[in-house]
Amino acid sequence: MADNPLIKDLCKLFKKFNKEELLEGLIKHGFLKEGVLDTEGTKESFVNRILKKCFDKNVTAEHVALMDLIYHQSHPNCKKWTVYKLVGFDPKKMLNTSEPWKFRSQLKSCLGLYFKVEIYVHLWRNGLWTRIQFCNRSSTSLLSNNVFIIYYPNSEYVFMSTIKAAHKQYIVQTLSTLLHSQTLEEVKLSGRDVPSLKELVLNKSSQGVLSKYRLNQVDGNPLSRKRKREKDRKLEVLQSQEITSENWAEEQKRQQLIDGAFGTNLQPKLERIEFKMQTRLRSRQQFPQLISPISCNVRFEGSSVLEGIKNLGSQSFVDIPLPSYLTNLHSLSRNSLLLKEKKTT
Repeated sequence: MADNPLIKDLCKLFKKFNKEELLEGLIKHGFLKEGVLDTEGTKESFVNRILKKCFDKNVTAEHVALMDLIYHQSHPNCKKWTVYKLVGFDPKKMLNTSEPWKFRSQLKSCLGLYFKVEIYVHLWRNGLWTRIQFCNRSSTSLLSNNVFIIYYPNSEYVFMSTIKAAHKQYIVQTLSTLLHSQTLEEVKLSGRDVPSLKELVLNKSSQGVLSKYRLNQVDGNPLSRKRKREKDRKLEVLQSQEITSENWAEEQKRQQLIDGAFGTNLQPKLERIEFKMQTRLRSRQQFPQLISPISCNVRFEGSSVLEGIKNLGSQSFVDIPLPSYLTNLHSLSRNSLLLKEKKTT
């Protein structure tokens, strides 16, 4: 068993999951019946019991591909994803999501003209999750040299993990053909949180304060006396706390401005936002001679930059109102922007 490369790969994948998560996934995808196995013992012994019970040593390449996809669906932040836009996309030519095997067959036929590939497609949460393995003679492992692609049918955006330069042109060309577009154009948007990237491109017109309508958080009866009493009661509780702010009114106004720009919901997660600036210094009195634009890059990094910028405003660390290029970030669908001086007439 130790000499079988497929079993080695499957064991490596199983050990990436925590035990409860792995057991739930195997039951959900029909490898196990509920109540047959428990998670007692070490992870090593648990994995060996799964191999014996579920696969009886008959591990196939499709088993490895499916478990690899399941892991990336549960942990998409282990990859960096880049967003591509379908240029000239024709929404009338619909992709049949009920038959992902057809998409797999077409993809393999096109890419198979240039490379030896193994492809697995799995429909999950209305998205086609595709795993492309470029076969390499120098390696027997199925866990290397892979590209992951996510496509939500009838949308004009595709999400892809990092692609080698030698493969990129062929993948772009193949997807353009299969998805009925002229070409794929890389959007200046990337990150590790797939749900956030999806929100930023598929729902970019309903971010910020408009997100409450998309999430159905609108008060059905805003003039109700009960609603007013509840609001007044919450305000009384805040004002009656032992520690009170001396600038209560100012802080409330600040919070209203921030909520008006970003909304009250958590912001989509972007780990990096970069501004390429070609602007003049504003301190003309100290540097009157510097009238020409200065080029510089300003980069914000963190676990959730949009939420961080919002919190800087609400916590009084920056002046408000914030400039529009910050308050509109959630609707721009990009994390690299160029700022220039306004043209004067």
